[in-house]
Amino acid sequence: MTRLTVPAACLLLLLAVPSGADIVTLKDGRVLEGEILSDDGKTVRIRLRKGTVTVTRDQIESIERKTSPAEEYAARALKVDAKSAAAQLELGQWAAENDFPAEAAVHLLAAWDLDPTLEGIDVELEKLDYHCVDGRWQDADTYYPARGYVKSGGRWVTPAELAWRQALEEVAAKQAARDAAAAGSPEDAAKIRKIDARIAAEKGSIEKISKLVDKARADEKAAQTRFSAAEAKVRAAADKLTAIQSKEKPKEGEAGKPPSAAEQDAQKKLTAASAAAEKESKALGIARKALGDQTAARTEAERLVVALEKEKTDILKAGSAQNAAAQKAQEDLDAAIARAAELKAAWEKEKE
Repeated sequence: MTRLTVPAACLLLLLAVPSGADIVTLKDGRVLEGEILSDDGKTVRIRLRKGTVTVTRDQIESIERKTSPAEEYAARALKVDAKSAAAQLELGQWAAENDFPAEAAVHLLAAWDLDPTLEGIDVELEKLDYHCVDGRWQDADTYYPARGYVKSGGRWVTPAELAWRQALEEVAAKQAARDAAAAGSPEDAAKIRKIDARIAAEKGSIEKISKLVDKARADEKAAQTRFSAAEAKVRAAADKLTAIQSKEKPKEGEAGKPPSAAEQDAQKKLTAASAAAEKESKALGIARKALGDQTAARTEAERLVVALEKEKTDILKAGSAQNAAAQKAQEDLDAAIARAAELKAAWEKEKE
């Protein structure tokens, strides 16, 4: 049996990761958790988060050594059957679930090369932000730049989205300048502080919801992929049944015959494929609803931020301390807001 040879650089990286935390329980009840550096039978040296300690063997009640996920992956990688697409897929899924995305991609791509028809490979690669182009998979660093995307804040975005986000930063800067120039009465200042706190809280919520939206969108895409695959199986099963029925159709004048074993088997497979497609259809509906709910929640939070900003603007405009400088700052802010709105509209149109 041929074994997978893990890329040398990858394996060396994994072996360089500290092992799982060792637990040393002392007789006085204290528990030391870290990495055992040495054990000569008389003393044990342990590296803790805040330094290294040495304890004598007669102080120790028990020692529990643990294996890290990195060590477990290295062991699994050395044992995996390199010629088995199913084995490669299984190890790729395990690596992804245990936060080893690069290693997961190695095994999933190997599984694809061995058997691109094996169910589940495409879904797992898409979770890692891989994209199939002309039958070959491309990682995010290859796929997105080729389509004009740029990386910003750890995300791939279109130039239109980047321009909009930069415009939002400009709006924030203009707001700060406007607020400084238009500081009004202590009562107004207190109201503004409360509004600012609410705006910050809502923006924090928007950030969290946006991550949920991204996850829901990925789940919906994966569900769509599974449903499309299930539909294809239904069509294939239906075509096979039709072919059998056409072939076994009694000739004119012949008595009808009961369905043959082949026809019955084809009918069973069509029924099973239809049931699987129905299940995937329901899962797709659930995923789409989840995406819709999260998108609506984000839209509502964004609407509230806009309302709070308007309330804050109204207070500042009514403040007696608003002078020429404050008016100019307000004009600059209004212009920045208008530009941000234009750029957002352009980005939204691009997504259609």
